[in-house]
Parts: sequence; structure tokens; C-alpha cells
Amino acid sequence: MKYVPPLNALPGDEENDNRSYWNADPNGLNEAAQQGAYPSAAFFNALLGEVMNVITGAGLAPDQADLTQLHTAISQMISDGQSTYDIATEAMAIAGVDNEDIMTALRVKQAIDARLEPITLGTKTTLSGTAVDFTGIPAGVKQVNVMFKEVSTTGTDRLTVQLGSAGGFETSNYYGATQTDGVTGTPWSNGCVAVQNLNNGGGVLYSGLMILSLMDAASNLWAINSNCSRYDVPQAYYGAGHKQLAGVLDRIRITTSAGSNTFDEGEVNISWEA
Repeated sequence: MKYVPPLNALPGDEENDNRSYWNADPNGLNEAAQQGAYPSAAFFNALLGEVMNVITGAGLAPDQADLTQLHTAISQMISDGQSTYDIATEAMAIAGVDNEDIMTALRVKQAIDARLEPITLGTKTTLSGTAVDFTGIPAGVKQVNVMFKEVSTTGTDRLTVQLGSAGGFETSNYYGATQTDGVTGTPWSNGCVAVQNLNNGGGVLYSGLMILSLMDAASNLWAINSNCSRYDVPQAYYGAGHKQLAGVLDRIRITTSAGSNTFDEGEVNISWEA
């Protein structure tokens, strides 16, 4: 609806199509001020046209005797949730390409959840024997976390993580090193070393985290970072390196460098992100 100005105008305001209405003032300085503003037929036609459109738009039949129809029509539209927009579907919210439909709080949550990369947690396993394997890591994973808690073995080999694909676990061509303060670093050979030279004395337990990050999917190249510590003394072990696999990573093995020491305590688990 376009604004309809009064028919008359105060002096100097004749060309202003947005001039305001004013009350009559018997003491006004000019005739227009004394008369007050008066509306035109166009004003009433526009006003009534707008009212009629609301009434009929709500599906009501205009009734001259009913002076509550405008209120009823507006209330009905609000109650019915009438809108020029539709509610986006879940598929539309996730796709994120529609620019016409309304996003409710639920649709916003669904769109956000669909874009968050979920973290899948494996099954926590008590260490025993000479190795513990995690298999079934799905294709497309970009990060794997290997978590250790209070690990102990019967020997003094290195705590080692080996990667594998459909062809099996790989035991060579691991490039990196692990060290602790005051001790010469240990180069990797047949696996990623989390702790160098395990101490099998009573109460010597090791905990920590090794992170494997996919560097290049085409060549199955993984960058690796590890941080562990022991309880009985304030000693940390840190390492880094890389490993290029023959195929897509689908398995992780926790073992020792010689593969002969037995785990006698501790828990381990893995998680991965797509």
C-alpha cells in the first residue's frame, strides 16, 4: 500500500507526497492550518482495500454488520501459521542450497550435525599376550587415535604400534624417532615407537596417546605423533614420524618391538574420524 497524503497542504509543502496529516487550529496562521488536513477518496479506498484483502485472504466472507472480521482474520492467520514461505525439509537443510524456505531450530541442528565429522570410538581392550589388534577401520578415515592406559610388559622391548591394510600388518619402512629427556632417541624400524625401552619393574606403568593423521590419501601416507609418560617418575616420551602404507589403512596393532614380550597389565583403545 502506498502512502496517500492529505488533499490539502500547508504552505510550502504542496509538492511533498509524504506530507503528514495535521489537526485543525482555529488560531492557525493560514487557511490550511485552520481547516486541518482532510483525506481523499484514494486514502479511504487504499485503507479499505487493504482491510478487505486481509479478510478475504483468511477465507472469510465480508460482512458489513460484523466489525470484528479484521481481528478474526489476523488471529486465524497467526493460528494457522500462514506464511509466504515453506518449512525446509531435512534433506534441504543438509544440502544447504535452498534460499527460499524457512529453517527451524530442528533443521539447523540437523544441518550442523550432518557437517560435523563424528568420532567413532573402538572397544577398550585389556592388554594380554604379545599383541592386541584393532581391525575394521573403515575407508575414508583421516585421523586415528591410539590410547594407552597403565601399560606394562614382562620385558624391556619398545612399546610399538604397527599399521596395516588389506594385505596385512606392515613391519618395515617406518620413518621417525622417539626419545625422552637425557636419553638418546630411538629410531623407528618395524613400527611407531610409543615408549622406548619399557621398564618391567613393579609399579612402572605407561600411559599416553599416539595420533595418526592422513597426509595424502592417494599414496596412503600418514604423519604420526606420540606422547606418553610413566607414573613412578616424572618422565615423558615423545616421538614423531611418518609411514606410507601399501593400501588403505584398516587395522592397528599394539605390540613390542621384538614381538615377544608379553603384556601383563594395561588397557588400550582407538578412535577414528572420517
